[in-house]
Amino acid sequence: MVTIAEIAKHAGVSPTTVSHVLSGNRPVAPETRERITHIIADLGFRPNALASSLRKRRSHTVALIIPDITNSAHSMVTRGLQDALVAQSYFPNLCNTDAQREQERTLMADVIQRQVDGIILLSCQGETTDLGAVLDARVPLVVVGDSPFHHPLIDGVMTDDHQGAQDATAYLACSTRSTGARASCPKLWWR
Repeated sequence: MVTIAEIAKHAGVSPTTVSHVLSGNRPVAPETRERITHIIADLGFRPNALASSLRKRRSHTVALIIPDITNSAHSMVTRGLQDALVAQSYFPNLCNTDAQREQERTLMADVIQRQVDGIILLSCQGETTDLGAVLDARVPLVVVGDSPFHHPLIDGVMTDDHQGAQDATAYLACSTRSTGARASCPKLWWR
């Protein structure tokens, strides 16, 4: 693995100058920048994301904790969340709980230790007290699901399946069509 120090040695500059070129945060003479850029390409340098996240105190990782990856509704929501995260340069860390409360707790403790930038929790199995570790660690959390969940420090995205069923039934009852109906989620419905 090529290091910044090796690039600096090849370019005849300090590692700090190479770092400035990589980050783009400080001015570097155009000819020096070009020389360093060519050396980076020639040596095949790839920044170390772990080192960068330690330095910046940001992992660009968001944990998606879901109860069952094989559930088609969960997998569609997860896919939509992943697309949205990737579009914002975040890496999704997918965690499956098998709808087990203890597994959910264990995974939340693990992703907190891994210093994720946030947690998205689908279908919370526990009570507010189960989220104490997340709140203590000050990790941003969003709860997504159909069960009521209220806490002043936690954002939530909830569905109202009961109202949705009533609306669908009312629509079908008022429909002029006499044929039957089928409810399904089309592939890639979130796009």
